[in-house]
Amino acid sequence: MFKERNLLYFDEYYFENGNPAKPKYFLVLKADANGMMLISLPSSKDYIPSNIEKKHGCINIPEKQIGCYFFQNNIPITECDFSFPLDTYVYAALITNQEISTIQYIYKPKDYKLVGKLKQNEHRDILNCLKNSPNIKNKYRKLL
Repeated sequence: MFKERNLLYFDEYYFENGNPAKPKYFLVLKADANGMMLISLPSSKDYIPSNIEKKHGCINIPEKQIGCYFFQNNIPITECDFSFPLDTYVYAALITNQEISTIQYIYKPKDYKLVGKLKQNEHRDILNCLKNSPNIKNKYRKLL
């Protein structure tokens, strides 16, 4: 379930910072043999300046320290043709790592479902975008 390219949906995701739990998508960007994952919690919150044209794909603005991958709504991104209902963003500054065992300890299989597996080219484009983002943490850049 927690393999690279998998997009999951949690009915109630509990945030590490203590924010109230809420439904959340969960994207596994990378996973290793030791049970560590590099993940993103895609967001529909738009932090891109309004004067920037948005089209599906990479948006990196070094002078504003903005780096993200933009999923335009209703464009299929998984092998089963799932698309986000709203414009959605993977912000480089917000990716993090998680241990699979921690997720499995906190959540039971009934708490989440597999939405689909990202198309290979979409996954490659996301990783390249994040790798070249001006505001990704160096420790994560190396893992990409």
